[in-house]
Amino acid sequence: RAKDPSKEPSFDHDEIRDRLEQIGSSLGFDTDTEVKVAHGAVVDCVWRAKVGNLGLVTYCFEVQRGGSIDGLLMTLLRARNSPTVQKVFAVSDEAQLQQIQKEAQGMPEEFRKALGFWPVGQVAQVSKQLAEAMEIINGLGLVQGEF
Repeated sequence: RAKDPSKEPSFDHDEIRDRLEQIGSSLGFDTDTEVKVAHGAVVDCVWRAKVGNLGLVTYCFEVQRGGSIDGLLMTLLRARNSPTVQKVFAVSDEAQLQQIQKEAQGMPEEFRKALGFWPVGQVAQVSKQLAEAMEIINGLGLVQGEF
């Protein structure tokens, strides 16, 4: 049976992944994409920061355009089991995020508390606004070179 095109998410997975990396980088995090953070857990994007004597803090993002929600949740659960990972995020359209939230209800409470949801529309908006802000700040000539 053919898929209904109106039900297909209207965003590009790699573009959102790259915007997540750009946002994290703009905020001062060390960022990377397609990162193995735990056995069996490769996430789309990570933000890492060294925090004083506390060590490394990691945030993981998984972009869900389609496919298995159970697979997404297992990847994020495995990622969350890594000692440096503070929070994990499912990134998708509103309809899929609602489905992911519903499916996550059966997961352990500690995991659910560490699970965040970020709509792709907001990712695009933040990416655009941060880029504009950085352009303005760079135009002030506060620092030599790129900020």
